[in-house]
Amino acid sequence: RVAGGAAGAAPRVAVRASLLVGADGLFSRVRAALQGSPGGGVDLERINDYSTTNWNAILRHAAIPGPPVVPRGESRILNLASPKLSCYLVDCGEGELFWQIRQADAAWGHAQRGAGLGRPGIKARLLSLFDEAEAAAGVGARDILRVIRATAEEGIFERRIFDTQPLPAWSSAAGRVTLLGDAAHALHPTPGQGANQAFEDAAA
Repeated sequence: RVAGGAAGAAPRVAVRASLLVGADGLFSRVRAALQGSPGGGVDLERINDYSTTNWNAILRHAAIPGPPVVPRGESRILNLASPKLSCYLVDCGEGELFWQIRQADAAWGHAQRGAGLGRPGIKARLLSLFDEAEAAAGVGARDILRVIRATAEEGIFERRIFDTQPLPAWSSAAGRVTLLGDAAHALHPTPGQGANQAFEDAAA
């Protein structure tokens, strides 16, 4: 059933179903409705914000000028104190390199909502962070600068780091509404368990 909305707004669609699986991510409206959030809004009180921004990308080793930044089959970690950055370079096989950068910065982190791939200006922001860090970190930061410069902006993924507090239940009393993945239990990405837990949810 399609109902008219406010002037200029997209029409609202009502769907009847015997089962609803809320797999709508960290800011799940299904979870909020299931937990009784007023008006079906996002239940922000259950979301933990680590005031940390994460950037990552994958590119070909051959695209990076100069000597290899990491040996085949190995990885490098670089932690900087000022600005506070954690940097990872990982050879992921087949001639490709994965890189990841995290910045603990409440002002910057709170300014960024959600996640996005290839956000305009993000590459310049990253380069400016490492220009600040280069003198303190030496050759390691210069290697990461080479990697960022060789990465196309549209291939850089940005997100803030969140997780959620445990829920007393993931399903409605009648069993017709349930949650899956980040909607039920968003995890900090360090354990690398996000997708694994979603598969377990589906199996359960």
